[in-house]
Amino acid sequence: MSNQRIQETRAKCNISEYFAELLSCFRGGMIQIGMANQSVLKIRAENSQIVLNLFTSKSIVDVNDKRNNENAAKLSLRKKISEAKDFAKYLRNNDLTISMRYEDKEIIVLGEKAKPKFSKLIIGSNDIQIKNLRQLARLDNELFNA
Repeated sequence: MSNQRIQETRAKCNISEYFAELLSCFRGGMIQIGMANQSVLKIRAENSQIVLNLFTSKSIVDVNDKRNNENAAKLSLRKKISEAKDFAKYLRNNDLTISMRYEDKEIIVLGEKAKPKFSKLIIGSNDIQIKNLRQLARLDNELFNA
């Protein structure tokens, strides 16, 4: 492995670790973000569990820079999820769970309360549970491949 690749991997792990530690500071509360009078994201934290509820909107896609969109689309959904393994591991180590919902359907769980069965075979992690692959793929397609 090249020296640059090793440094990139270390930086990614450090960012994941720092972000997980930052999230462990949340004790409770809710944040709601909207655009053009539409809910885009609701974040609710309670008892070491963080629920992200995403609502798609044409305006989200419009805000994304086209160049960023093209770079994100180059990564497959499987690759994106695999890259989340370190982050999910740090969440578990900090006794945290992130549950992501899309259009009020739980699609993925990261961290402490993840109970992967089939997901573990695909991803190889005990810290990521895919609950609704169809909705996850739909979200990925709407945000990154629009």
